[in-house]
Amino acid sequence: MYLQYFQYPEMAGIASFEIHAGGSLSQTAALVREELRSKLPRTPVQSQVQTLTEQVQHTLIRERLLAALATCFGILALVLAAVGLYGLLAYMVTRSTGEIGIRMALGAERGAMLWLVIGARCGCSFSESPWASPRHGLPRA
Repeated sequence: MYLQYFQYPEMAGIASFEIHAGGSLSQTAALVREELRSKLPRTPVQSQVQTLTEQVQHTLIRERLLAALATCFGILALVLAAVGLYGLLAYMVTRSTGEIGIRMALGAERGAMLWLVIGARCGCSFSESPWASPRHGLPRA
């Protein structure tokens, strides 16, 4: 691999090799070291031998950490949203307990009350949606 000295002065005297070989990694590294020592006897040979998989894993550490961190924050946001919606629904049901009791006393069905709580109390306009029409069997709020 060729690197210009003026672009990378800190890399002067450093060589990097990519070797495709079969067999064990330690045997291949020993053979390469011996060959380099025989060809360049006055050059010190310091070798750091890594497989391609190790190099890729080392390169992707930061990306994996950021992905795990983003996943944790996403799960935290989902939990906070669920707790907030649960609290809002509980508050709205508590405020309209009297109304729900009167409707149940007058003969409203449990499904109709559930639809009232989920649809009307959450601010969702299910009563105007096509799924809440009488032909689909869902009661209007």
